[in-house]
Amino acid sequence: MFTGIAKLPVPADTSVAREVLAFLREEQCTDAEALVSYQVALGGIDTVARETVSAFEKHLASARTEPACRMMAGTITAVAKQIKDPAQSKAWLEAMSQAIAGRWQYPVKNGKPQQDPSAAAIRQLLAASAAAGKP
Repeated sequence: MFTGIAKLPVPADTSVAREVLAFLREEQCTDAEALVSYQVALGGIDTVARETVSAFEKHLASARTEPACRMMAGTITAVAKQIKDPAQSKAWLEAMSQAIAGRWQYPVKNGKPQQDPSAAAIRQLLAASAAAGKP
């Protein structure tokens, strides 16, 4: 259901968009693309990018879980796709890369440390940016 919502255009009517975003949050939506699309439509990409940096710092400082890590990786990917200026996108991703430097693993109860998927997502997005010849 959430993937289907992500593929639909965000309603131009902000009150409807707010209702959909509230619904997604109430239903604990795990489709980062859907959530980010509505957040950007309502708050703008600059606000969402800033909020994502803050959320990422909190994520890195928390007792990370696999589902939380997957959601953060999806959020980073969705936000990066929403940033239209290639230089701004690269700078944002580089800042995210610096934030996770040295903290790319998280401990798992009764297991060996796991790599946070956010690290791989950031590396892939930066590599795609470089391959596309973006600044």
